[in-house]
Amino acid sequence: MEDLTAVMVHSVVYARMQKLNLIDFIPDARGEINIATFLGREVIVDDGMPFTGSVYDTWMFGAGMTRLGVGSPKIPTEVEHIPGAGNGGGQEVLYNRHEWVMHPVGHAYTGTPANGGPSNAATANNLAAAGSWDRVYSERKQIKFARMVTREA
Repeated sequence: MEDLTAVMVHSVVYARMQKLNLIDFIPDARGEINIATFLGREVIVDDGMPFTGSVYDTWMFGAGMTRLGVGSPKIPTEVEHIPGAGNGGGQEVLYNRHEWVMHPVGHAYTGTPANGGPSNAATANNLAAAGSWDRVYSERKQIKFARMVTREA
């Protein structure tokens, strides 16, 4: 729990937290802006957080919860030749493609996506499907994010 440094909530959940006096405000270094905190963790309010009816997802996360990697583009390098360019001498244009990937630390993607890669759908072999992932860290405490589900009236 001590490794979790931020909490991301929907504005409905944030409003409830404020009504219950669970939010503290600390000033920034210059004292100009007050930063909302919950149990010492920075609060991020985003109405894009998932919810169904009155059931809301809240995510808590810490430093190192994701890693950045390099993917494998279908065609990583390509040369285009333009004969009429360059005053008749021709021109060659070199294209280099990169795919940047964010990956949740402590998990392995085990799905087998269709051509074009997985989507964010919650169906089989896609990113939002729980069955597409396996936890590879032996202890749950090693994973730096957690979801909390709440019901708001």
